[in-house]
Amino acid sequence: MNFVLLGDSHRTLPLLQAIANDQQHTLRSWFGCGALTEQLLPLAPEVRMAGEWEELLTDDGVDATIVAGVAAPVLDAAKQLAASGCPLLVFPQVEMGTSFVWELSLIRDGSSAVLFPALMWRLNPRIAEARAVVRS
Repeated sequence: MNFVLLGDSHRTLPLLQAIANDQQHTLRSWFGCGALTEQLLPLAPEVRMAGEWEELLTDDGVDATIVAGVAAPVLDAAKQLAASGCPLLVFPQVEMGTSFVWELSLIRDGSSAVLFPALMWRLNPRIAEARAVVRS
């Protein structure tokens, strides 16, 4: 799969490392990565840095956009990309707010956009242990 990255959350680094290590997947471009840029360059030196989020729309070979930031330009871009039908892999953060989630759900209902929440905390072994204790 071909991905683009929208945002600067360090939570995405394990996923971005996995993409970099797998020849079947590529990170093609990014927007709004800020301080994360230094860590991204070794992972994907050939990646294109978009000056404006609209540039992400011009790449027909993109399978999904990874949304990992809370800055207003990142959230606005995510909504616009979803409205254009681009699949989003969203790393939810409290700072995104409920209005962002609500707007994305309205966009999803009115378009062909596919939204995937990346709930990485579910993979934490301590969470699994706590869930087992609660269930028993």
